[in-house]
Amino acid sequence: SRGGMNLLLLVQTLRDVARGLQHLHDSSLIHRDISARNILLAPSGAKIADFGLARGLAEEQVINKTAVAPGPLRWMAPEAFPGYFSKATDIYM
Repeated sequence: SRGGMNLLLLVQTLRDVARGLQHLHDSSLIHRDISARNILLAPSGAKIADFGLARGLAEEQVINKTAVAPGPLRWMAPEAFPGYFSKATDIYM
């Protein structure tokens, strides 16, 4: 158990989030604010929530439009600090 979540549930949650991100990225979207507070746990599995900062993205495009960090600095990819966002910044851990 890790913080009340058993190992199997943790692995299933990570798998669900990875699948959700893959779906977003396959749909040419980036979330830009993946964090624990934006993952909902449902009986059917984990769901990505809060798409307020999501943006469309052409293949391998990088967005450089954000003057202020959109999410918590603790979870941000280093390249996101100056405002560069891509599929890679969604999956940074």
